[in-house]
Amino acid sequence: MVTTTAHSPIFPYQMFPRINKLTELMQHPDAHVLERHGHDVIDEALITRATTGIAPDDFTVKKISKLTKPPYSSKFESPQQVRQALTNTRPNTPAFNSAPITNGRKVVVHELANGATYGKGVQRDGNTFLQSTKVRAVYENKNGSLQLITMYPDF
Repeated sequence: MVTTTAHSPIFPYQMFPRINKLTELMQHPDAHVLERHGHDVIDEALITRATTGIAPDDFTVKKISKLTKPPYSSKFESPQQVRQALTNTRPNTPAFNSAPITNGRKVVVHELANGATYGKGVQRDGNTFLQSTKVRAVYENKNGSLQLITMYPDF
């Protein structure tokens, strides 16, 4: 556990001792795990994404001049949930090894069986939050290696 004093602030990478300065979360140039799904994303930003399609970092997807809304907008509720999700979906884990590569992407899904959750989310056009026991991590082939592009609580 990381503790602080008045003279020792916690930097984000200190909350993830097995991740070298969060490089796994930021390795891909288009990575957006923390910007769109991190524990510090406010609930209102998720509701806005669910109802308008505008992500917490202002990213949008347009298809034929219309904003696309994801089926769910979700976030991790703590740094520990991010760490647990990454631990369960990173390379050389059973979930990672069993996921196929399709079109240069590997989608890794892991579900908790012990009643614990990875985070919460709101359904498209909704405003009621649900708890998620599942996480989805998407790795994309970049320069010959699979790099994490996004990871989020899933339903």
